[in-house]
Amino acid sequence: MSRYLDEFASIVPTIQGKQILELLNSATDTGEVRTLEEYQARLQELTDILKNTDPQPTYKIYEAIVGHPIRSDAFNTMVNTMVNDLDTAFKEINNIAEVLDIHKTLIRWGSVKIK
Repeated sequence: MSRYLDEFASIVPTIQGKQILELLNSATDTGEVRTLEEYQARLQELTDILKNTDPQPTYKIYEAIVGHPIRSDAFNTMVNTMVNDLDTAFKEINNIAEVLDIHKTLIRWGSVKIK
């Protein structure tokens, strides 16, 4: 049974890995990353961060400076990280709900078999 439940292990690292690729592809499209070496360096940097830390939200607040207009790239980054974090959280919640449903089914099946 543990092999079956291993399938439902946390999906956060997988989702964050996909989000890294989307981020890098977006940076390539906008010209922030121009060469293969830059792409590989950014990919290595971001995957090292994921490997060396527990999964955690990526959201970061960029505070506005009084008297200066807010930078649109900072705002866009905040919104994108919020969307990514919420997407990851809801997918993980659905994953946990599925595990709980399977657990309830197995308990019911076991109790019926014992009777």
